[in-house]
Amino acid sequence: MTEEKKLENPADAERAAGAVSRSGKPQKPVYVYLIALFAVALLLMSLSFFMSHRSNQQVIGQLQQNTSTLQLLQEAEERNAALSKRISELEDEVSAQNKTIFDLQQEIYDLQLELAMKENTGVSAETDEAAE
Repeated sequence: MTEEKKLENPADAERAAGAVSRSGKPQKPVYVYLIALFAVALLLMSLSFFMSHRSNQQVIGQLQQNTSTLQLLQEAEERNAALSKRISELEDEVSAQNKTIFDLQQEIYDLQLELAMKENTGVSAETDEAAE
């Protein structure tokens, strides 16, 4: 009698045979399963893409910040070089001014010495005239 039930209900026999139709093609549930797998794969790939994109954007932001920092550093080095050059120029100018001051002080000393000698000779000449 169990054999008769199997023959009476062919749909149950197809389900028991692995859901394959008489022509050997898979039935709809297999297509749904494959579509679900592809949908999940597409979802995971999309998620991976967006996470990678976000990570790349963060790296690009850091690189831009580093570039800005390097530009600021380069500008600071250029200002430092310009200031060092200016310091060197000012030191040369101070040196030249100090030499001028020294030369003028020497000239003042020489003139004072000459004046003192003239006064001494003038005083001695007056004393000589007064003594005569």
